[in-house]
This record gives sequence, structure tokens and C-alpha cells, in this order.
Amino acid sequence: PTLPSRAPSRSPTPTPTNTPTATPITPFPTRFGHFVCGDEDSGFLTDGRGEFTVRIAMSGDLSIDFSESLGFTRLQIDAVDKFNPTVIVATSTTYHLTVPRLAINTDIIFKVQADQPGIYTFTTFCSLSAPTRLPTKIPTMIPTRNPGVTLTTLPNCPGITYRSVSTGQCVCPQTAPNGHIVPQCAAPYITDILAGSCDCVLVSSVTPAPTQPLPALCGVGKVGDFNGGQLIFEVRIPYDGHMTFFVNGFSVTSIHAYRKYYEHLLIAQTTPGLAQNTLGVNNLPMNTEIVFKVDGIGTGTFHSNSYCQAAVISTVPTAPIVVHPTHPPTLPPVPTVAPTLPPPAMLCGANPSTLTYAGQPVSVTVRITTAGHMTVAVDPITAGVTVQSITAYLATSANVVLDVSDPTDPGILSVFNLNLNTEVIFVITCQGSGTIMMSSACMNTPVVTVPVPTPTLPPVPPVTQTTQALPVAKICGAPTTVTPASTQPIAIVFRITSHGDMTIVVNHDANVAVSVITA
Repeated sequence: PTLPSRAPSRSPTPTPTNTPTATPITPFPTRFGHFVCGDEDSGFLTDGRGEFTVRIAMSGDLSIDFSESLGFTRLQIDAVDKFNPTVIVATSTTYHLTVPRLAINTDIIFKVQADQPGIYTFTTFCSLSAPTRLPTKIPTMIPTRNPGVTLTTLPNCPGITYRSVSTGQCVCPQTAPNGHIVPQCAAPYITDILAGSCDCVLVSSVTPAPTQPLPALCGVGKVGDFNGGQLIFEVRIPYDGHMTFFVNGFSVTSIHAYRKYYEHLLIAQTTPGLAQNTLGVNNLPMNTEIVFKVDGIGTGTFHSNSYCQAAVISTVPTAPIVVHPTHPPTLPPVPTVAPTLPPPAMLCGANPSTLTYAGQPVSVTVRITTAGHMTVAVDPITAGVTVQSITAYLATSANVVLDVSDPTDPGILSVFNLNLNTEVIFVITCQGSGTIMMSSACMNTPVVTVPVPTPTLPPVPPVTQTTQALPVAKICGAPTTVTPASTQPIAIVFRITSHGDMTIVVNHDANVAVSVITA
């Protein structure tokens, strides 16, 4: 033998013979007895060859695994039918072989040919590929439509690893295909099965396998590291409606949306040349799970979130239908008027909206998902339509005008210093009738903390109390123009819409001087 015993005697003879036999191991017979599914066996192949007969007691797949064998650098397995041994039904040059779709009680002979003598160890494994031919007396109410069809196909194992028939996991062989013995790793090193090399690597140098992401509800964001490649997000909408997904923090090249469990069918994708970090999917049923696959370049910390809008449902119930109405009716019929609900706000940076202008101003509500600045642009599509102006209003206070587009360039308007999730109503006025397209873009504003020195305030002049009511509060960030009529103080009320600091800046003409601002 070329290899010592794996289980040497604990009490060897103190006087071994001086003339040992030339053949210390009895050769195995050419034909072994029957093995069945789940059997294990080991022994020595004196000439590197052997045959093993295995019977499968069901209709299905039969596998044999020699990965625990020792002393072989190359192993070939051929499978033949016991009653037709001249036809090879399957072959393998690795340490395992699977013969699929066998009939019940089929005998398969596995012929093994190794490059040198060694110790073999094998395990047999069977999997059922068809339902029983003897039906149960209490069958299931929902039987399978395609019995015997394998629904899940396991991916191939990487590198030199292979899938163990007993555990279903990718494992390393004892001997690599080049003949080298695969090393046994000790802490702090582990066997790199993920890369398929089976080398010993430090634990910290192995990238963990990605886990299946759990679906998040609309409005639940995620933060993480992006190091190139593709990110996968799953979002569930809890009601019938529309979903918008957005991600930032790196250069997004595309977003593709699929329904979960139907990821071979694309339902939406970003349009090249437009904003790539936002994608909307409309008309989704309740509890639909959408898979968003995000591709990008560069590195950074990503921030993702989603926004969902329920489908518009009438809040006025329909009156009971009278099967046999009176003639004439007691009361005149009253038509049911569907409530007019405002359209859902579109997210800043979403795909451009195509609008129909029929001679009346058109309003569009846009939400900014971060604190910063918002810019909208309106471009005519139909010839003869000219944009005259864009006016921005605060959605929570429609009487507050944030800004109006410049007459020299009326098709674009920017609104600055908006708080997180602020909704702005843009009213578009055009000349002519036709189709226009509106697009939006937003920019984050970094949070900068500026130390404010404590000023020495001059004496406050007395304020003449009047019975005049205070004006309506202005929203912080909205510019206000005031013309002083005299030297009397001017009272202006501002409202801050979030916790934080408020700063007032007064710009004035040359003939006006500001003496003091008192809050």
C-alpha cells in the first residue's frame, strides 16, 4: 500500500515479523453487492479500479459522492445500467456524479477509475422527482399541475468546489484538479469556498455572501455603503396606488423595476438622458412587492427611500339603487358628484411630466425629498405654445407666493432653501394651446453651523402701540417686500416650519437705513 492506515493500532506488536507478506491487503472483489440510497462505504482500491451497484427504490435522481476519498489525484466515474452495461448513461471526471430521472428499482453500476491506488469513501443520495403512484386516500385540495418538474435549479458552485449531495452546500474536494492536496485551514484562517479557490484566507478578507433583502414598506429608507456594481431593494406598497423609489449618494446609471417572483419581466426603467436616481411605478395592487435593481459607478454612502400615493377613491358613497322607481319620482334626481381631490405630488427629479395646456393655467405639485433648492423647467412640445410665467406657491399655504419666473426666461424657476419634504405648487401660464413638458431637479444644501457672536445691542427705541392687527405670518424662506411710510417701526411675522434657527436679512434702498431689528 502507498498510504498508512487511517486508524493505526493503539497497541502494536513489540516483535513485528521480519518477513511480511507481499500483499498485506486482500483485494476487493470485482463486483460488490447492492447498495441503496443513503448508504456509505469505504475501502482500498489496489489497482485504482472498482465497481459499485446501487439501487434506487423510487422514481428520481441517484447521486454518488467520492469527495472523502484519499490518495487519488484524478478520478473518473462512469454510470451504466445493470442490464445494459455497454451503454454509459452518465459520466464525470470529478468526485461526484448524478444520474437523473431513473425508474423505480433501477440498478446502476458506478465504474470508478483512479490514477493510482488509494482509499475510497463514498455516499449515495437519492431525490424524489415524481409523486407516488399509489394515491393517498385523502388527496390535497390543490394538487400540482406539473408533477415531476423540478421548480428550483441550484446554481453551479464556484471554482473547484462542488455541491455535496448529502448537504446541498458547496464544499472543497480533498484534491484539486491539478493534483495538489487542498490544505486544511486553522484559525484565524478559513477555507475560501465563496471564491472557489479553497485557499486559506483571513476571515476579514472574505466578502460575505449577500443576503436576500427583506421588503421594506413605503417611506422606510435605507443607508449603506456603495462600492460599485448593483444594489437590490425590495419595497412593498400596503394599498392600491403608485410607488416612487429614489436613491442618492453615488452616480446612478440606471434603475430597473420588477415584480417580485417575476423578475424576468421588466415593468419600468429610467429613461437615458433624464434623472437616473428616481423611478416611479404606477397602478399597483395592494401589498405588491417591487424589486428595484440599481446600477451605478463610483463609491459612497447611499441613501434610499420610497414614496407611495394611494389611488384616488371617491369619498361619496353611491345611493342605494331603486329597482322599481316611481313614475314620476317624488324628488328630482340628484346626480352624484365625485369629489375633486388634488393630484398626488410628484417627487423632485422624477421623470418629466407631459401636460395638456388648453388656455387655462396648469398647476403641478412637486415635493423635495431633502432640504435644499428646487428648479423646474417647462418646455413647449406643440408648435405655437409659448410659456409666459411660472409662479411658485407653498402647498400648505396657497396664498404664500415663493417666487415668480423672470420675464426674460419665463420657462424656468428656482425656489431656494426649502425644508425636507416641502411641497410646492407651480402654476404655469402659457400662450396658445397644446402640449408642454415639465421637468424638475433638486440640489441638497449642506448643513453649516456658523458661530454667531453676541452683539452689543443699542438701546431699543420705544414702540408706539397701535390697535392695528399683526399681518399674516410669512413662512421662513419666503422673501417679503415692504415700503416704509414713515419712521415708525414695521412689524413682520415669520413662521419657522421646523425646529432650528431663524435668520432675518434686510436689504434696502440707498435712501433707507436700518437702525435696529428686534425679535
